[in-house]
Amino acid sequence: MDTGLAKIQSLLQQVQVLVSKEKAIQHEKYRRGESFNIFKVCGVNHYEVTHSSILAEFLNPCGTHGQGMDFLNEFLKTNGLCNFVFADKDGVVVETEHAFSIKTKEGEYTGRIDILIHDSKKAIIIENKIYAQDQYNQLSRYETYAKERYPDNYKIIYLTLDQHDPNDESSKKVSYIPISYSEHIIAWLTSCKNITIDKPLIRETLTQYIQHIKELTNTIDMDNENKDELLNLFMKYPEAVSEIIVKKKEFEDFLVQKIFERMEGIAEKMNMKFHYSSDFYTKNKNSNFSFYDPRWNGKEIIFQFDVKDWRNMFVGVADKAHYDEHQSQDFQHLSCFKHKPEYCWTYGWNWVDDTYVHWDIAKLVYILQHLDSFESYITNTVQTIVSNLKTAKIVDIS
Repeated sequence: MDTGLAKIQSLLQQVQVLVSKEKAIQHEKYRRGESFNIFKVCGVNHYEVTHSSILAEFLNPCGTHGQGMDFLNEFLKTNGLCNFVFADKDGVVVETEHAFSIKTKEGEYTGRIDILIHDSKKAIIIENKIYAQDQYNQLSRYETYAKERYPDNYKIIYLTLDQHDPNDESSKKVSYIPISYSEHIIAWLTSCKNITIDKPLIRETLTQYIQHIKELTNTIDMDNENKDELLNLFMKYPEAVSEIIVKKKEFEDFLVQKIFERMEGIAEKMNMKFHYSSDFYTKNKNSNFSFYDPRWNGKEIIFQFDVKDWRNMFVGVADKAHYDEHQSQDFQHLSCFKHKPEYCWTYGWNWVDDTYVHWDIAKLVYILQHLDSFESYITNTVQTIVSNLKTAKIVDIS
């Protein structure tokens, strides 16, 4: 056997031992009830408005946590804003979904700020992006508003899962501070937890929310002993680790191909066709796969990612034969879809189950390990939509 391949095989075997140990630890935590998380139970996942409400409550000096300015000051310290201090607790207002309007050379615009922290003289604007895309000139409009209300005394924070920057159309030379849930929010909440060590209700609520964010951001929370052993193992086989990292994208594509093989089988059982977008493996925004019948005159049941990197998957029916006519079409809201029709999703749409909404490499492995469950979910979803389409006489299949 090739020496390099032998090292990779040895590394993987030893890592598997650590993974088994970690699974045993996690199972014991589950048995003790340590896996219970009220935020997960309530479905607090990719809904930005819900996260904004939670963060705003912690940031509010007059919040029910009763800690006054402590949490807000910790937030400022964590994000390098120690000199941007709000002096009067009673004068600070924290709002979510703050509506505003501005006038520019291009016209009048309205918008909503996810989180606005302000007093009479200064303000912090937080744009909270879990998965949603940036809107045109979004941060630019926030800056215009801030300059009018709080001249030279404001900060714009751009909060994402992984601290990525907004697109150029949104920011356009705007000065902003990029922060992430995975690093900055976890660090801030951990500091808040440390200062409420003698307040068990607040402390445990923070603990659960921190854990929920770690799951949301796929932040490894491995047992410290296993983590040290894993890192030492990586140091022992640096070439093998590098080779595995280089092949990560190829492995992801391989996993997707295996999943799509099963999807083709699902389509065949239902006398349908399976298709995926030509750019799927590039992880672009709007990458998708679909099920359709050639007799449907261009209508397809599409599972589509709303954000690049295979994030935020939803399902809807697109009428591809009338894409250019969508504005003149009469929308028809099918009962199987929670969200109302919009743009080319003529009949409404749904987010997919939280288990499958975001495809990273760990989730792809999970899907393959539970492929029967995934097949059942996709099959039931497609069959329900087909039944609704037939009942509404949108498609006619004998």
